[in-house]
Amino acid sequence: MRLLLNNLTNFARQYKGTDKRQVGREVGLAAETPSGLTGGLAGRTPTPSLEMMADERADAVRRAVERLPDDYRTVIVLRNQEDRSFADIAAVMGRSENAVRKLWFRAVELLQQELDAPP
Repeated sequence: MRLLLNNLTNFARQYKGTDKRQVGREVGLAAETPSGLTGGLAGRTPTPSLEMMADERADAVRRAVERLPDDYRTVIVLRNQEDRSFADIAAVMGRSENAVRKLWFRAVELLQQELDAPP
């Protein structure tokens, strides 16, 4: 206990009377993010490793889409890559809109299974 008291006394003596640290001189950071970091401290562009991981994921998705049956691949491409409505896809594929919705749902499920499967 005495050691702690001596250390605190030395610490106070070291900083007391010096202008090394005063609470009034401290400047807070504007909290722009949940972590409290401001935009000027960290870059807004992704790091190279994040870009590489995103590229690898995109390649895995592309390969998984290529392995899908033709109808599933078609509905995924039209809906997710070309951003078409289910009505447009139904007209292109010659099916009802409801049938296209179900086909798309099944294709997404199968695609998820493909992506979750170990390599």
